[in-house]
Amino acid sequence: MSDQNGMDPEMLSMVLDTINKLEKEKITLETRLEMDKKGEFPKELIDFMLSPEMALHLIFIPAEYGGLGAGAMDIAIVSERLAKMDLAIATSFLAICLGTDPIRVVATPEQKEKFIGRIAEEGLIVAYG
Repeated sequence: MSDQNGMDPEMLSMVLDTINKLEKEKITLETRLEMDKKGEFPKELIDFMLSPEMALHLIFIPAEYGGLGAGAMDIAIVSERLAKMDLAIATSFLAICLGTDPIRVVATPEQKEKFIGRIAEEGLIVAYG
């Protein structure tokens, strides 16, 4: 999680509005029921959440690397909202975003600039390996 104080209330509200839009337009109840019935989780959904149009991963990225610089409370609020929409989607998305932690914690400033900057700009899927 971020060591920063967090986003301003207006930015947090915009992020929550983005999630509301996502639920209304892309992840409707019918979509979630169909995913459950098929036992499938479309990668395209995560790709969309990481796309420039949604860019939800930016809450996990410090502002100095192109992110929103969310604090722990912001991330908790966003996580709760995603889980309210769908726990499987929230878990999958949040697990991907946690992949930035090792870079943020132990990387050199040069490595952080290189990798965290790319994650922010390109919406890369990050995981432990």
